[in-house]
Amino acid sequence: RSTHCISSAASDVYKRQDQKGSILNFNSSGQCLNVVINKRLFTNTKGEVSNGPWNMVQNINRDIIISNVEVTAFDQTGKFRFNYVGSGNTKSPFDSRGICTDAVGNILIADEANRFIHVLDVDGKLQKIYHVSSKKDEFDPITLAIDANHCLCVGCSDGKIRVFKYIE
Repeated sequence: RSTHCISSAASDVYKRQDQKGSILNFNSSGQCLNVVINKRLFTNTKGEVSNGPWNMVQNINRDIIISNVEVTAFDQTGKFRFNYVGSGNTKSPFDSRGICTDAVGNILIADEANRFIHVLDVDGKLQKIYHVSSKKDEFDPITLAIDANHCLCVGCSDGKIRVFKYIE
């Protein structure tokens, strides 16, 4: 049985349970706060059960956002909110990996195949795409985090962490 945990801005932890299509929400003391049940939690747009997810995060509005090749968001009760499968303006198919959220609720997604960071608003609408690799310094973005100084930290396929000023 595969289990994945995430931490949210509120210091809660979520635990995935594949067989039930559920995510359990725990506080920092280990107390289960709620159980989110929805069989769509770990399926893609074709209805296929995923092997991932690569990452999960909870946004400031308490949405649960799951990254597993595509990005799917559910509200805190498990009701489907939106799905994002890329902008359509890329050379390779969208391949979401790491995901994080910023202080205003934007969702940042590492697109490994295209070496992009996609930025969505809290409702899943594309706001911007950053190209984070260059011909001179090629790498694939794998993991993302926003630090206390509002810098975007990108864990890369070459084992390095690159830091970009994200919010002034």
